[in-house]
Amino acid sequence: MSDNQITALYQDRTGTLWVGNWFAGLDWVDLDSGGFERYSELAGVLPGVSNGKVRAISGAGDNKLWLGSSEGLTRLDVTKRTVEVWHRDERDPGSLPGDTVIALATDRKGRLWVGTSTGLARRDPLTGRYTRVRLDADSNALSVQRLLVDKAGVIWAGTRTGLHRVDPDTDAVTTYRADLDNPDSVDGRVYALMEDRQGILWIGTENGLNRFDRATGKFRHYRHDPNKLDSLSHKRVPFIFEDKKGVLWVGTAAGLCKALPQADGDLRFRYYPGQNGGAVDPIGAILDDEQGRLWISTTAGISMFNPETGFFKQYTAKDGLIDGSYFIGSAYKGQDGTLYFGGLAGMTAFKPAAVHDNTRPPQIAITDFFIFNESVVSDTPRPDVLPKGSLNGAGTLTLSHRDVMFSIEFAALHFADPQRNRYAYQLEGFDPQWVATDAGKRFATYTNLDPGRYVFRVRAANKDGVWSLAPAELTLIITPPIWKMWWFRLLMVGVAVGAAYLLFRIRIRMLMRQKQALEEEVGSRTRELVLQKESIERQKLEAELQKESVELAHRNISLLSDIGRRITANLDSEAIMTMLYQQVHALMDASVFGIGIYRPEQELIEYPFAMENGKRYAPYTRSMREPNQLAVWCINHAEEVFINDLEQEYGRYIASLALVSGVDNMGTLEDGSLPTEPRSLIYVPISVNGQVRGVITVHSYRAHAYHRIDLDMLTTLASYVAVAFANADSYRQLQDTQQQLVEREKLAALGSLVAGVAHELNTPIGNSLVIASTLEDKTTDIELRQNGNVLRRSDLAQFIEAAREASTLLMRSLRNAAELVNSFKQVAVDQASAKRRHFNLHQASQEIVTTMKNQIRKAGHQVDLEMPDDIEMDSFPGPYGQVVINLINNALLHAFEGRSGGVIRLWAVRLGPERVRIVFQDDGAGIAIEHQARIFDPFFTTKLGQGGNGLGLSITYNIVTSLLDGSIRVDSVVGVGTRFTIDLPLKASLAGD
Repeated sequence: MSDNQITALYQDRTGTLWVGNWFAGLDWVDLDSGGFERYSELAGVLPGVSNGKVRAISGAGDNKLWLGSSEGLTRLDVTKRTVEVWHRDERDPGSLPGDTVIALATDRKGRLWVGTSTGLARRDPLTGRYTRVRLDADSNALSVQRLLVDKAGVIWAGTRTGLHRVDPDTDAVTTYRADLDNPDSVDGRVYALMEDRQGILWIGTENGLNRFDRATGKFRHYRHDPNKLDSLSHKRVPFIFEDKKGVLWVGTAAGLCKALPQADGDLRFRYYPGQNGGAVDPIGAILDDEQGRLWISTTAGISMFNPETGFFKQYTAKDGLIDGSYFIGSAYKGQDGTLYFGGLAGMTAFKPAAVHDNTRPPQIAITDFFIFNESVVSDTPRPDVLPKGSLNGAGTLTLSHRDVMFSIEFAALHFADPQRNRYAYQLEGFDPQWVATDAGKRFATYTNLDPGRYVFRVRAANKDGVWSLAPAELTLIITPPIWKMWWFRLLMVGVAVGAAYLLFRIRIRMLMRQKQALEEEVGSRTRELVLQKESIERQKLEAELQKESVELAHRNISLLSDIGRRITANLDSEAIMTMLYQQVHALMDASVFGIGIYRPEQELIEYPFAMENGKRYAPYTRSMREPNQLAVWCINHAEEVFINDLEQEYGRYIASLALVSGVDNMGTLEDGSLPTEPRSLIYVPISVNGQVRGVITVHSYRAHAYHRIDLDMLTTLASYVAVAFANADSYRQLQDTQQQLVEREKLAALGSLVAGVAHELNTPIGNSLVIASTLEDKTTDIELRQNGNVLRRSDLAQFIEAAREASTLLMRSLRNAAELVNSFKQVAVDQASAKRRHFNLHQASQEIVTTMKNQIRKAGHQVDLEMPDDIEMDSFPGPYGQVVINLINNALLHAFEGRSGGVIRLWAVRLGPERVRIVFQDDGAGIAIEHQARIFDPFFTTKLGQGGNGLGLSITYNIVTSLLDGSIRVDSVVGVGTRFTIDLPLKASLAGD
């Protein structure tokens, strides 16, 4: 605590204890989580150790520990909370070799081996005297970094010069020195030593992981390779650990790696990037618990890692750990399962089973609402948006369509560790899924939303990942402009429909008159021929009837196959139905033909297409709630309806004909005429994957008009229609998805433009503000002198000179700002439309690059524009700007990944009097040869889920080759860079917008 004089205590609902003291303010502690115990050297704080910097830990038996620190050797009794301390005595050769103890190990005889910064020694357990062991003549060998007692009792010591083998009985030393010129030697300063269950000795050094072959004395190296994802994550290996399953874990300066043995005996490594995929800290030591979880000390605290799930749980000083970092290799697991980790401020001890989290969920609150970055609560009140009262009590806010940008601020009321609280929010009606964020960004911003009703919801989690029980909600209503009101649109649609209907009726009346006159003339002439023909054909028909039946069956099989291919190849529903009608009409008596679409959610059958004798029915519906309908029976039973005499056979399917043959229930033809009652009917269900999607029906005015072969043909065609409808639905969904992705790409380009405008205008406007404030101060001073009658001529002259200079600077800055505004205005106008106009290529390119400079500069790169000033074009500057912005965004996302200092060049040259060549190139990573042929394909990207959607270069290609009437190609070499070459005509062939 910051002070011992306590004046107030309070524990809130989240388990946080607040302590108010007299002099130092307010302290707090989370009582609902913890399980960690601290050992420090602070006076009055128990339990304590002699020195805070605990560099090494080893067991001393009987619930005692050996602690190596920066000020000697300590023996800690964890039960009695007592310590014994040994220091170096310059006058006593049997004392410690040095006070900075770095490594500790106990051999089979109970002797403690002590590695210090000035040498190695072993301690006699009976006399307490230390015997020094000389490892090497090199002074760097005095600093012992790590000690290991292997299964045979041999002592292994790692120093700055390499690896040393010490015989515990004779003190004979064998040195394996690091030699950069010898590929079989240990490869640098030794940080870690570990012997696995197979007796293999593993060494962690400053340059990687080493496997030691004791028979040959050679070392095999495993190093970090930035070009291989399955290599070590960093070259420095400070700790190595083998778990109970025999899995080898390697702690590096960039996080945790798991060794994966291969069939050929080699090792590959899987990297675990840490909690939430963020930055990782160098690992100090690794221990496991009884559940198989790994506890890892780092420079930032202690993490719990579950190998089964890959989940990391981070603990810090606010959870009860010591403050500051933990030392490399300073860890020990007691016989009772207690884990000890040493660090800069003492030692942390805990039993993993006793560690618990804060399980109390936070309360989430919406704290503020901003419109154009101004708060409606505190900055600029908006009674039309938020009436008097609190934001939480409002429930619903109403925004105008002019409020195109707004932000919502929120907070979690959980103070155990506010900086580790996490949030997830979603705007229903806009966000497809929850958006995760942390305490560094407690707000959500939305721009250019369509009019409508939206619901904003936000949840919060405490430092231990416990989420709030219910989200906070805020309903937003964005009112539309008058031209988007439903009644206005309905009025316009009514006017258009009325005009179209009037023209249609006039045309139909004219056609009907012409048709009636023609029918009367043709009828009188053909009646005589028909009578003669009927008598002759009646005799012929009886003789050929049997032959035709056989031939018809073969012909129908071939015809049905051909019809099926044509139907399923079509992706337009209207075209499918029209084609089906034509084919069915040719195959059988289809005086009446119809296709019904089953809408189960509405309990309706929609008839978008129905024909009678070449006349089309107006679209109509039938309710599924009326069972006395043949179409309803067909869908409910998923079976065909086959009737050759309606009056005699309807009872097999329905109880009444009121809804089948009644004039009022048979629909209406588009020309207004009434339909004719049928005598023969067939209904066939349209099924997809066992689900009925609709029905196909044919009617005839004749009794016994249909045969079983007609039913079979119609059933076969229904199967083809089901497949065709499914294909058409899938194609329509694909088109909708592609259009949405294109719109998102346009919004991303507009965001880049806004960021560039804000950054570029900041400097001239800021300069103008400073000059104006200085001039205001000088004016106030001269006014005071005038009022006090102490104004001198020299004062007035100085004021005039200063005013003249300020006016000059002010005009220069404002002129620069005006030029930038005009430039940005033109770019914005061009990108908001696709209008054709005359423009200077250099000027248009400069304006576009200016809007993107801030984004390029933030990424650590630069852009150079090299174009002649005399190239004039009659084309489309907006789409041209979209092309340049897409190429810049593509370079920032793909070309310069993982590096800074990249250079982008945009230059142009004339190709004769009518064409120009524009070249965009970078010195980035380049494009692999197997990808170059596909980069202009829609949705092709190598960064899916990492910022790329595969549409940028596809849109660029379409704009260049269609609207700009040009061509584009790519040339790239991996590791050298990429060049896009665009050839355009100075005058585009397309006209207008």
